[in-house]
Amino acid sequence: MTFLNKYKSYIIDFFIFVAILIFARFSLLQNFYAPFFLSESSEAFMQIHYYIEAIRNNSSLYWDHSINLATQGVPQSPLLSPITILILLITTIFSISDIETQANIFAFFSYFVQVMTGFTMYLLLRHLSLSRFSAIIGGIGYSYCIAVSILGIYHGYYRASAMMLFPLLAMMCIRLFNKEFSKESDTLFYTVSVGLLLGICLISNGDVKPTAAMIPVLVLMSYYFGIKNFGA
Repeated sequence: MTFLNKYKSYIIDFFIFVAILIFARFSLLQNFYAPFFLSESSEAFMQIHYYIEAIRNNSSLYWDHSINLATQGVPQSPLLSPITILILLITTIFSISDIETQANIFAFFSYFVQVMTGFTMYLLLRHLSLSRFSAIIGGIGYSYCIAVSILGIYHGYYRASAMMLFPLLAMMCIRLFNKEFSKESDTLFYTVSVGLLLGICLISNGDVKPTAAMIPVLVLMSYYFGIKNFGA
């Protein structure tokens, strides 16, 4: 009960983001995966579908035998995305070969990433001491802005994943240069966490553009909070 009382507002606000998604994507009530097959993310789904078929046929994940070409390789391969790995585990464990079921799973994780994109920005804004209402509005604006749409959800969840992780990266950079977390163990934890998250963004999002755009912001943010808290 202590946990629920402590994080009650965060849990409620998470479901507000879910409700906003349902309202914004009203077609969810008609056809769950249809919005993704009206955009370039259909190509992303077919790549995931190929991975699933390659595992079922014990063939290479990096060579598409149907068109005799290499699939998108490393770095920046969607195969390296933790969400892709989770999808492949689910479809393999439960032997899901029906393409419509696979499309529904792909759509579910894409919607999940869009919800989390707004929610992680909400967490960052709450961390920066903004009011609950302001953080919700900021999270909604970030989740549905044109940058997230162009670089993110309509190109497949793995590009949007980089946008989802950016607020967490920013939060960790702020904590890293916060005097309250200046102990050696805390500094090591946040340094390693920033490196791991940034590495995931670089190698698993299928496109370097979202990560390339966020790195200068992180550098400037780190410089600002470093000067502010520790001096020149």
